[in-house]
Amino acid sequence: MLAGMEWAARTERAKIISMSLGAQATDGTDPLSAAVNQLSAETGALFVVAAGNSGPHRLHGRHAGRGRRGPGRRRGGRRRAAARP
Repeated sequence: MLAGMEWAARTERAKIISMSLGAQATDGTDPLSAAVNQLSAETGALFVVAAGNSGPHRLHGRHAGRGRRGPGRRRGGRRRAAARP
């Protein structure tokens, strides 16, 4: 993971690096947090890191706005009419 962060920040010169991790949140003193801080300071890259994405299995596989019926669906399976300006 650290090699990928280095590659994105140094080699590719990415300005924003988004990461979604399945680990628990930390106090910021772990090696990954230290690497984020160092790479940000040295390269100016902004790291956006979501931690704790390994939640209960019953929640996996769902996306925001996409309940059981899917986006834009009403009960009975009919689609909602698109709003007109």
